Formats: sequence, structure tokens, C-alpha cells
Amino acid sequence: GVATASGSVAAVPGAAASSASASGATNGKYQHKNATASRTSGAKSNATAGRNAITIKPYERPPELPPDFYDVNLRALKRAAWCVLHKRPLVASDEEGGKARLVGREELYRSVENLCVHKFGPKLYVDVVAMLDEAAGE
Repeated sequence: GVATASGSVAAVPGAAASSASASGATNGKYQHKNATASRTSGAKSNATAGRNAITIKPYERPPELPPDFYDVNLRALKRAAWCVLHKRPLVASDEEGGKARLVGREELYRSVENLCVHKFGPKLYVDVVAMLDEAAGE
């Protein structure tokens, strides 16, 4: 197509089908309705953008950590450290009665990261040092 002074695209016989289909503007022999909307002036697209705006609402109550967040993650990290020290596969404890599953290192890393993000880093450090001191005494 050829651009006109108004910014719209005029069809040129023989060339319109190849240029329009190369840009994905046609669907078979009919032009898609939204294909011409992308070629209109910026003023019109800005006017329609206000109608489709997304409104972000704040939480009524900020999200909270579960009360056992630290204990659950520390238990998983202790289990993983035990598996490493005893040269066993990294498996989650099957206290829930389900099948034991392998634990990935990324999951363990994410647990430590989450604990640190939620300001449990110093407490985690003390517990990990105590756990390693205990393991060294075995």
C-alpha cells in the first residue's frame, strides 16, 4: 500500500495483497478490522486508551506470612543439610504421609532467599551455624 497525506494506507493494484499479507494485515482476501486501526493517527489511539485503562486497587489488608513460615522452611533446610552430610538424595520429609519427593537446589535457594527477604536472615544464620556445629560433632 501507499501512505496518503492523512496517514492512511491506500491500495495499489497488484501491490496491496503482497505488502498487506507480509505485514499480517489481511486474512485471505479480506482485511482485518484492527489492521487499519494501527495505522490511524496517534491522537485517536490515545483517546481510546483512557476507556480501557486498568485500575489497580490496594489490598484491604496487607498480606501476612503464615505463622509457621520460618519453622517449615528451616525444617526443609535441615533435612537437606542432613541429606548432603550423609550423602543421601535430597528428599523432602514425608511427614504429610505422601510420597517422598526430590527437592531441587533451586527450591532450597528460594527458601533461603524468602527467609532473608522477610528479615529472618540473622536468625537463620544462627540456626544454620548451630546445625553445622552439631553435625561436626557427630
